[in-house]
Amino acid sequence: MRGGLLAGCLFAAQAFAQSEPPAPAEPVAGIAAILTEPLLSEVSGAAGSRRDPNLLWLINDSGNGARLFALGTDGVLRADLAIAAVRNHDWEDLAVYDHGNGPQLAIADVGDNAGVRETVQILILPEPLLPAADSTLEVQRTLTLTYPDEPHDVESLAIDPQLPHGYLLTKRTKPPRLYRFDLDGDDHQTLQLVAPLDGMPQLSEAELQSEQGFKRYRHQPTGMDLSCDGQQLWVLTYGSIQRYQRPPDGWNGALSSAAPRSLALLPLPQAESIAFDRDCQFVYVLSELSPVPIVRYRLH
Repeated sequence: MRGGLLAGCLFAAQAFAQSEPPAPAEPVAGIAAILTEPLLSEVSGAAGSRRDPNLLWLINDSGNGARLFALGTDGVLRADLAIAAVRNHDWEDLAVYDHGNGPQLAIADVGDNAGVRETVQILILPEPLLPAADSTLEVQRTLTLTYPDEPHDVESLAIDPQLPHGYLLTKRTKPPRLYRFDLDGDDHQTLQLVAPLDGMPQLSEAELQSEQGFKRYRHQPTGMDLSCDGQQLWVLTYGSIQRYQRPPDGWNGALSSAAPRSLALLPLPQAESIAFDRDCQFVYVLSELSPVPIVRYRLH
């Protein structure tokens, strides 16, 4: 079954990928590697290392342990690190940032399929330096967040590379809603609604009635990341990538009327994770399934 899935993905990727010019006007899709690591069969979040441009940090979905994985962009597992004294309630995304105190890694424990969680958490710890002398990591800070309206299911986290702001994007609301929290704020915060993203694609009522299976969810956001200069927000859905340009006054209410630029997603079953590399030369997209290609978009 999975062998057929992999063959189908590879065939589609080869048909979709183009030759890579020196400086493409639009990102060019290709395959970085094939992910076959058994420990990474439910990847829910990815972030590019700030220490190594050829390294991605990954987490698995709920039902897995509190572990952090280092994966080379060649598809080779570099490290499997336990995180002490925390639980993977429903880890959905992660981000790496450096606001002057060294690279920090933020894990978003924000999944809520049933919409019942009164609070969600952001776990913050220093980005490990490989090879890790100690295979057990410790969280340095936990942010406990409350929505101002009602609980939401979220799979997308992004952190501004220049400002102490983090963002969460809802998955099941129509349109998706972008919320902000303050990394320099209190350990307990109420999230601020930035804007509903009215420009995100949505199925019509007729399509909802006629579509079958997973296609009905193809516009749900499953991951996001901010570019190195903080000027572009890339939102991954099951069916595409939507790219927002930062408004002149920052990520604010103007986003509600902004029209994102759509980028075709190389055929990939259950795309869940998106990450810029350290130098923003590439964007990586990973599936929750395995084995599948690690998709790479060349930016420069």
